[in-house]
Parts: sequence; C-alpha cells; structure tokens
Amino acid sequence: MQKGGGTVEKKNNVILLVSCLSLFLFIFVFFNNQSLGKTYEGYIVEIKDNRLLVVNDVNVEEWSIDDYEENLEDLIWFYVKEDTTQYEVGEKVKIIAGDGMETSLPPHADAVDIKKIN
Repeated sequence: MQKGGGTVEKKNNVILLVSCLSLFLFIFVFFNNQSLGKTYEGYIVEIKDNRLLVVNDVNVEEWSIDDYEENLEDLIWFYVKEDTTQYEVGEKVKIIAGDGMETSLPPHADAVDIKKIN
C-alpha cells in the first residue's frame, strides 16, 4: 500500500461526513421553519393583545359578541408575532397555522403567515 493512499481515503471520509452533516442541517432548518399546519380563512371578530379571534362561515356584518357561544366550533384564537394594529375587526384573512393547536374552546394556534383577503 502506498504511503499517501490513507490520506486520500481520510479526506474522502471527511468530505462525506461534512456533506452528510450539511444535508442534515439543511433539512432540519428547512422543515423547522416550514408551517406544517392547516390553512384557515375567515373574518377577524376580535383583536386582543397579540391575538386575533377569527370566525369561519359567518356573516361578519351580522356578528356580535353575543354569537360567541353559538359559534365556538367556528372560532380560533391565533397568536400573532407581528403588531396587531395592522389588522381590523371585520377584515377577511387567510392564516397558515403552526403545527400545534391548543384544545381549549375556542382553540388557540400560532399564526405562521397571515394574508388579508379583499
């Protein structure tokens, strides 16, 4: 066996190891930043602290806080990272939720992405 042959094999092993670690890191970061949750569409009926209360399948112009208990299945509180002053009650939004949801009534979820719908 040649003296330099082991060095080439070690370099190849190091390159392979670095490549595998880089691929693993890329996959971890990519999927960690992806929203794996569901997409919701509805109207903002309440804004409180860093949360938006969104209702689905309801005529927002006829909505009142008295309708809250009747529509618990259609309500979701979304935790919002950005400033909530850019949103208004009555606006239609499309929200991509994070991959977890609290099972309270109404349920709570993280809003990964929010888009206003005209």
